[in-house]
Amino acid sequence: MSSEGIKRFSSRRQKLAQSFLVERLKGAKSYDRIAGYFSGSIIETAGKAGVITLADGTKSAFLGSVNESKSAWTLNYELMWEDPSPEAVQWVQAEFDALWAHHAAVPLAEFIVEDIERLSRRVVITSVTDWNEEAKAGAEDPEPASAIVEAPVYRKQAGLWEHQKFFVKLAFEAHMHQPGGARFVLADQVGLGKTIQLAMAAELMALTGDKPVLVLAPKTLLWQWQDELQELLEVPAAVWTGQNWVDENEVEYPAIGPEKVTQWGRI
Repeated sequence: MSSEGIKRFSSRRQKLAQSFLVERLKGAKSYDRIAGYFSGSIIETAGKAGVITLADGTKSAFLGSVNESKSAWTLNYELMWEDPSPEAVQWVQAEFDALWAHHAAVPLAEFIVEDIERLSRRVVITSVTDWNEEAKAGAEDPEPASAIVEAPVYRKQAGLWEHQKFFVKLAFEAHMHQPGGARFVLADQVGLGKTIQLAMAAELMALTGDKPVLVLAPKTLLWQWQDELQELLEVPAAVWTGQNWVDENEVEYPAIGPEKVTQWGRI
């Protein structure tokens, strides 16, 4: 097969969003995209390719490592080949059509419309919102779900299991209403999500006050705690190495005197 017309793109050499995607989609009539980004159903086994019908009616196919996400097109290191030949367009289009018509396919567009509607009506809860102020003031029943419903563990993962919700609610209410706060031993079996239970309870407790939360964990688990706090809850955390603090962006903060030891002692 002739390679004439094939173009190669690397995010190391140019911004893929500007050099390829934006230019091709200007006035485009259709964008049939196969992306290995979603989990579940048939989509998780799909490749990363697409066919764009340009403004003048011509078509172009592309194939590469780029997922259909903002970070993939603008931040990640990705490689991509574009081939406008009829053979390439026909081949990729056939793959797209087979997946589109697959019996396991779901009406993703309807879900997106519903999610956009939900986002338009949501009220974002942060540490300076009424929820936080009411909780600090000892409100009778501050709703913990309001503060964490938009966390990645809910928006990008499967959420919490019932036993996890039970513990978080129990620990938070004990912290709010029992003298001296919560005092529990969590002894779930391996793989039942103790880290996220404790982390979410700690986040809610931190939101009701103005002090950091200290986590004491085995040395081999310190970085795992930091990663999961950021990835699942978007909670910043610093790890004490014995000499300095290292935050979630791998920035080191030297400790000079006792006051520096606690300066970056966030959750």
